[in-house]
Amino acid sequence: METQLGDATGSSKYSQFYGEPYYNTYMASYRSDGLRVYARVDMPPTEMPADGYPVIIFTHGWIGADDALKYGFNYAEQAHYGDQLDTWVKAGYVVLMPGFRGHGTVKGVPAEGLEYIQAYDNGSYLSPMFYAIDILNFLEGVGTLNEVAWQKWGLASAKDVRVDSKRIYLTGHSQGGDAALTALVVSSSPNLKNTFAAASIWNGCLEGRIEQGAFYGPQETSSEAVKDASYFPMMPSSWDKTRYSGSIADGIAKKKSQMYETIKTYVVDQANADPATNSLVSIMATLDAHKYPQYIKAPLDLHYSNMDYYSIPAWNESLVRMVRATGGTARAYLYPGNTHELQVDANAPAGSVAGRPIAIERTIQLFNTTCARR
Repeated sequence: METQLGDATGSSKYSQFYGEPYYNTYMASYRSDGLRVYARVDMPPTEMPADGYPVIIFTHGWIGADDALKYGFNYAEQAHYGDQLDTWVKAGYVVLMPGFRGHGTVKGVPAEGLEYIQAYDNGSYLSPMFYAIDILNFLEGVGTLNEVAWQKWGLASAKDVRVDSKRIYLTGHSQGGDAALTALVVSSSPNLKNTFAAASIWNGCLEGRIEQGAFYGPQETSSEAVKDASYFPMMPSSWDKTRYSGSIADGIAKKKSQMYETIKTYVVDQANADPATNSLVSIMATLDAHKYPQYIKAPLDLHYSNMDYYSIPAWNESLVRMVRATGGTARAYLYPGNTHELQVDANAPAGSVAGRPIAIERTIQLFNTTCARR
C-alpha cells in the first residue's frame, strides 16, 4: 500500500457524495514488466464471507498520454466511474482498479511506463496489449492483499481480512474492455495461478488492431464519415465538425500510414514493414483476442448501445456468437438510445432508458452467481 484516500473512517468529498456506509480506499503499487504502476483499492464496508471477500478488477477507458500521469483514479465527486465502483464495493466486493503503465502519480512519484502510451496509443492501438499484461500481473498478485497489515492502514476489525481467489471477476470499459478481453483469453492458461470467474465488458473496443484503425481512422478525419451513421450513429456535441475533411478512404489510408510508421519505429524486426503489401495484417491478427473465443472459459456479458461510436453492436454480437459456437457462455445486452457511457443521449428516441444502472446491477448478478473452476 502507498497511501489512504480520505480519512481513517473513509470519509471524504468522494464518499460524502455517494453516501454512507463509508469504506476505506487506498492507492497501491505493483510491478508489471519491471515497471512500477499503481492501482486503486476499495475495501467493502460489509461483513467478510467465510471464504474471504470476492474481488472485482475494473479496467478503465482511454486517458491519453497528455493526461495519463494526472489520472486521479476517479476518486472525486461525480467521478466518471464513481457510481460503478461505489455500488460494487457496497455490494461486498473488494474493488481493484489498476491504472496501467504510465497512469497516475502517487505521493509525487509518477507511474512508470508513460513511454508505452506515447509510442503505441492511437497510432497502432497496441496500448491495450501492454495493459493486458498489467492486468494479468495484477491478477497473479491479488493474493498479496492477504499479507497487508490492514489494521496499520486504519481498516477496522481487519485482523483476518482475506480475499477469495476463486471469486476474482473482471469488468472494463472502452479501451479497458479491449485490454480486459485479451487478459480474459490469456487467463484461461493453466500456467497462471489465478483466473477470472466471470467478466462483464461495457462498450468495449473489441475488434482487432487493423479493423479498429480502419474504423476509428475515418472518425478522426473524414467529413464523409461524419455523415455516415455506421461511423457516427450520433455526433458528440463536443466535437467540431468543421475540422473534418476528405473521404472515408482518405481516413483509412491516413490511419494505415500512421500505424505502419509507429510499428516500423518502435517494434524490433519491423523496420521494413510495407503498407503496400499489407505485411502487418497477418502479424497483427495474432494479437486479436476475439480470434480466440475457445479460450474464453469464464461466463462473459457484453453491454453496449446502438448510438455509440466506439463499440458498435456488430462487434459485440459477433463475439457472443463466436464464444457460444465454441461451447462458451456469453450474453449480449443492447441499450437502445444510449451513449458510450451507457447514458441516454440527448438525441435518443423517446422512451429510451439509461442502461448504466441496469448494467451495474446485471454485472453484480453475474458475479454473485459464478465461481472460478480450473
